[in-house]
Amino acid sequence: MPPRSYLIELHIAVLLLGATALFGKLVSLPAVSIIVGRSAFTVMALIFVMFFLKVSFRLSSRQQTIKLSFTGFLLALHWCAFFASIQMSTVAIGVLGFATYPMFVTLLEPIFFNERLQKKDVLSGLGVFTGLLLMVPEWEIKNTHTIALLIAVLSGFLLAIFTILNRKLVKQHHFLQITFYQHLSAGACMLPFAMWWSPIPNGQQWALLALLGVAFTAIPQALLVRCLNHLKAHLVSISVGLEPVYSILLAMLLLSEFPTLNIVIGGGVIMVSVFYASITHNQRHRALQIEN
Repeated sequence: MPPRSYLIELHIAVLLLGATALFGKLVSLPAVSIIVGRSAFTVMALIFVMFFLKVSFRLSSRQQTIKLSFTGFLLALHWCAFFASIQMSTVAIGVLGFATYPMFVTLLEPIFFNERLQKKDVLSGLGVFTGLLLMVPEWEIKNTHTIALLIAVLSGFLLAIFTILNRKLVKQHHFLQITFYQHLSAGACMLPFAMWWSPIPNGQQWALLALLGVAFTAIPQALLVRCLNHLKAHLVSISVGLEPVYSILLAMLLLSEFPTLNIVIGGGVIMVSVFYASITHNQRHRALQIEN
């Protein structure tokens, strides 16, 4: 298959992931119920794929099961914050606040892996912070959009911790095992809250949750892994950074949600800062590989 086909697959995957934000508006259920439904259908899809590919469900030890379950709990908290921010405000606020997560990864990795923090990382962090300041609709904590932005940034921070922990786990397990147990744990830990707070989904809501879990979660994740086997990780990471752009465009087309000027400017500053951080991070990573 020519490389152009993998590029098309890559952007289809990013587009599908970008569309997940819209389900916070389309599914009229609390965030915990969306998480449970999404995880349930993703797990069912993964069971089918793992049986087909003959990937074992067995982990090497109980300790590894605990580690994967903990990261699944972090994933659930990230999703809770992400969908809650979108339901409180707009898709643009949610995805741009969440888009800060690569910056958190860049700043936190040196702490977790005893690596040196670079001046360029600090500069990128200041750029992201400036973008967030520009996006704040009103300097009043009672403002719903301001609270939603803070919750979206929290979702980005939680995903950064999740990503850093996965950096170690991916060296020890098949990626399908990791995804299966993390989604299983995410759904299981949110299930009691969904049963207590949320009504039973109706037929339309079940259909949307199935669509979210299979078409907009399991499939794009599989496509991304497939693309990583044929495209450079740097290209994939930069392309995934377009997810907020796809989310905002889809929200404009399907939900008639148009971002305000301050969100466009602030979001632009954030995106540029995140892209700059990704580029410099990959350059350093390649330099270290050459040295070693």
